[in-house]
Amino acid sequence: MSAVELSIKRLNARIKGKSQIELADEILFDLGMNEKSISALATIHKEEIASAVSIYHFTEYCKVNSEGNEVLISKEEYEKNDTMDEISYAKSLEKSPSNEIYIPDDGLDSLFERHLWIYKTKNAPSGTYGIIGAYKFKKTPVWRGIDVLSVSGTGLTFDRSSFYAMVMYDYNDLIGPRDESVTEEYTASTVKEANDLLRFNNAIAFKYNLPNNYSYKIGDIIGVPNKVVVENLQFIVMVSSRLQDPTCFNAFTIDFTYFHQKIGIGSLGVSVSATGASVSVSPSFSYDTHQIGTPGQIEYYP
Repeated sequence: MSAVELSIKRLNARIKGKSQIELADEILFDLGMNEKSISALATIHKEEIASAVSIYHFTEYCKVNSEGNEVLISKEEYEKNDTMDEISYAKSLEKSPSNEIYIPDDGLDSLFERHLWIYKTKNAPSGTYGIIGAYKFKKTPVWRGIDVLSVSGTGLTFDRSSFYAMVMYDYNDLIGPRDESVTEEYTASTVKEANDLLRFNNAIAFKYNLPNNYSYKIGDIIGVPNKVVVENLQFIVMVSSRLQDPTCFNAFTIDFTYFHQKIGIGSLGVSVSATGASVSVSPSFSYDTHQIGTPGQIEYYP
């Protein structure tokens, strides 16, 4: 969305008496953000969007095929796929008939969309860009452990204090009594442990412990199987970045990466590192990597 398009939207908003927040909601919706995410975003972030100079948006729809490889699909294909059906639910119960036994992740049940928004800010120092990344799952992997989300960029430095993450999901106890939508928010000052949010020279990474799906029996005598399902999982990450040298022309790329722990090791031995704008998580055999990035370079003129 170019500077001209944003100017027209701002003019129309003034004519119609819309607030900055209403304008931001309209911009984000036009750029592919779903209504649930838009309504949950804080006012301060919407004000940045409403006054942005320009905004780039990239989106992809993905599934994991029978070989365990990520495949890009069309939006139409993505929308046709349903969430867990009755057969897969019955099979999952068979795999996990006893108390608190977790179902191994076969790596073949992921279905998700991912987005990357990059906006040039108006009132911040020159060379400053805001970045929003989002993953939204229709089918989530069964295993839940320590996952990692990172934002990285060539020639960019990241402001740790600006970091914001939001996690949303539906918690469904198929017998009861708990059934609710959950929204969790994290900032640099509210992460549980300091090393849950790591800043490198050209990247920033956030560790998050996914809530688990599990099956159990109600009572040793009754033996009634129950299943807790955490579904409709969404991640949103926001962070401010600045070019290392904003006084001259720059061409840069940005990546938003999601590392999913497919083999259950919890937090034991998990480490995150970065070489330039390349982020990695070890042990690598425990993680699947999903990434969306700028398809080409973004050009900056001082």
